[in-house]
Amino acid sequence: MIQGLRLLPWVQAQRDEYRRNGDLKNAECYLECTDCMRSVPLGTRERYGCGWIAREDRTGTFPARSEWRHRPTMIEDEVPAHYRERANRYVCPGWLIRLPEVIEVARYYIWFDKGQLALALDGEPMTHRLRDLIEVFHGAVARVQSHMMDAVSKG
Repeated sequence: MIQGLRLLPWVQAQRDEYRRNGDLKNAECYLECTDCMRSVPLGTRERYGCGWIAREDRTGTFPARSEWRHRPTMIEDEVPAHYRERANRYVCPGWLIRLPEVIEVARYYIWFDKGQLALALDGEPMTHRLRDLIEVFHGAVARVQSHMMDAVSKG
């Protein structure tokens, strides 16, 4: 999940770049699982480390060394049971950024960034875990912003 939080801002930035350049197809489809599952052959998705492929649908090339070169390091106790099997192999970033926990933290981050997190929590206290995950996501957002500023300053 931590990797998904670190990757999501980069994926969003790439999609924005495609949009700015008028490439609307890639802006909508870049690391978009629904499109990939519809148009990419199963064997290729296995090589990418697609986390959506059920055990019974695997053809034998799974798990394979992913072209993404991304290795999750999740702690088993922190991973829900249905994700544990997928935690020790290469995983496509498209799957990682769609983990429900990643989406939830990204949504809370919007409120946090505006100083309104207490409203989003609806009276519930913020947990240490949520605070830590928001910090991880904030760090990734800051790295993307810094990268973009460096690119602008270099012309």
